[in-house]
Amino acid sequence: MNEASTRSHCIFTIHISSKEPGSATIRRSKLHLVDLAGSERVAKTGVGGHLLTEAKYINLSLHYLEQVIIALAEKNRSHIPYRNSMMTSVLRDSLGGNCMTTMIATLSIDKRNIDESISTCRFAQRVALIKNEAVLNEEIDPRLMIVQLQKEIQELKDELALVTGKQRTLDELIETFLKDNDPDSTLDVGADMRKIKYCFIHVKELMNHSKISDKKLLSQHISEEKDTNKEAGEEELKKLKELLQQRDNEINILVNMLKKEKKKAQDALFQLNAASAGSIERDCSKTVNLEESQSPSSCFILKEAKEFSSSVHRLPFFSRETDMTVQRYIGTFLGSEKLLSLSANG
Repeated sequence: MNEASTRSHCIFTIHISSKEPGSATIRRSKLHLVDLAGSERVAKTGVGGHLLTEAKYINLSLHYLEQVIIALAEKNRSHIPYRNSMMTSVLRDSLGGNCMTTMIATLSIDKRNIDESISTCRFAQRVALIKNEAVLNEEIDPRLMIVQLQKEIQELKDELALVTGKQRTLDELIETFLKDNDPDSTLDVGADMRKIKYCFIHVKELMNHSKISDKKLLSQHISEEKDTNKEAGEEELKKLKELLQQRDNEINILVNMLKKEKKKAQDALFQLNAASAGSIERDCSKTVNLEESQSPSSCFILKEAKEFSSSVHRLPFFSRETDMTVQRYIGTFLGSEKLLSLSANG
């Protein structure tokens, strides 16, 4: 222990590091276990000589520690006197650095040491005013990083050698294996994982390339078919439009012809009706003059025929069937009149 002094401060420092398997990140921490020597009043103890010198050094180091704690408690202080003593320099990380500090203060319950107990409580109160925000100390292990980089360099060298010398051979083996129709054929590239990995990657690239080519051909075929169907549809639509226009022209021509024929038929019917009405009127007047001495029923029938003839004369656009009916009615009437006249003469 301390062979030069009977009383002194004691500090145990423990360095702790942790790392998860497979990770290059290391967490490091430092643990200080500090046993501070208690302050004493020389006037009470009455020591002298070498013990007096030790007491003065102990009290002085505690004084410097108190100055550092007071400076840390004051947030506006820019300078912290860590270098005033060796103890404050050693405990620098445990006081104001990235740390969490716990202090245990021991007191004497003896009435004679009441002043020292009060001083210890005040010291602990000042320590409690210090506030630190601790974060994890994580870093990358340089040795692990070097090993990882060396491994990557070796892999790159192996890949380069594979590409420059053995890639063509493996490509030929894969092509032969894929073209072989024998279900029992195998692809023998040895136990080298680099070659096996390259073969898997190359086969996957071939499959993806084949799928992409098939998709491109299918899309191209669909596009060509769409273009062909579009052109055929446009041509068919054009033909239908031309046929529709032709039918419209024919319909217009037929409509004009029907209008002309209808007009001619109406004119002819008008002339025919007018002539028929005039003839009927003349025949009726002759019959009335010749048969005035006949029965009243015959005169009544002649009167109705005359009125019917007048109504026919007032209808210039009477249909042909109606005109034929009128003609038959008049003919029947004239025949009956002739029979009556013959019977009267007989």
